[in-house]
Amino acid sequence: MKPPSFSFALHIPTHQSVRTVKTTFNNEAAWTKHALDKGSAVQHALGLALRPLTGLSIFNRTRAHKQGRAALAFEAARMEQLGGIGFRVPRVLAHAPDWSWMTTSDLGENLRAVVDATPDIQTRRVYLDMGMEALAVMHAYGAWHGRPYQRDLTISRRGIGWLDFEHDAGSVMPLEQAQARDTLLYLVGATRWARDDAALLPHLVSLYAKRAPQAPVDMLARVGQALSPLALLPMRAGAAVDAITGVLPYRRPAARGAAHKAGPQA
Repeated sequence: MKPPSFSFALHIPTHQSVRTVKTTFNNEAAWTKHALDKGSAVQHALGLALRPLTGLSIFNRTRAHKQGRAALAFEAARMEQLGGIGFRVPRVLAHAPDWSWMTTSDLGENLRAVVDATPDIQTRRVYLDMGMEALAVMHAYGAWHGRPYQRDLTISRRGIGWLDFEHDAGSVMPLEQAQARDTLLYLVGATRWARDDAALLPHLVSLYAKRAPQAPVDMLARVGQALSPLALLPMRAGAAVDAITGVLPYRRPAARGAAHKAGPQA
């Protein structure tokens, strides 16, 4: 495919830290992403330590490919899949034959930037609620995102959009764990604004519990219970876990079954 004719996007060396740049395509706003090989050795090591401690697969390495070109091709396939379901995702406008770059449509401002620019706490909640409710809808469709930090969502008059699908959580863990992991990451991202709104994180957990299917809600409670005693958790993750355990006390399946058999108490 012939590269699109835009100004500087294709001339950024791929070894630079900046890999996604805004540009135009056919006179419309667009983004060009360059393939970079990357991966966090620290996060991988932490995951290797936490998985046996918790018995959960949410700490498995989720990036689809270490090689950037394969990761871009995977991301394009996921956008096509989720777009086919009806989710608002970017369209691939052009890409290199070897997937060294791809250009996608613009969905609007990312959610983190919008919330950062919003001084009113209640309005911030409205925006963050929209993101959490959209995540619950995605889970209700039997889908997952992979890394839904607020910078990976967009918000506009058309609603919530989704970005950055390089993480293939669904292939390395059961669906309900991939969905619970999504929710945990969204909550970790939301700690950014919890200093000014102490009730924000419990509110978001409650909202998700009301909107999402029961299986990922139960798994989220299990994740919170498994992580709560771990002193290794960074502060932001610890705040998210505290909110989960405060709203969703975990009960083992056997205990729930026994309560059901016993019937209602007088």
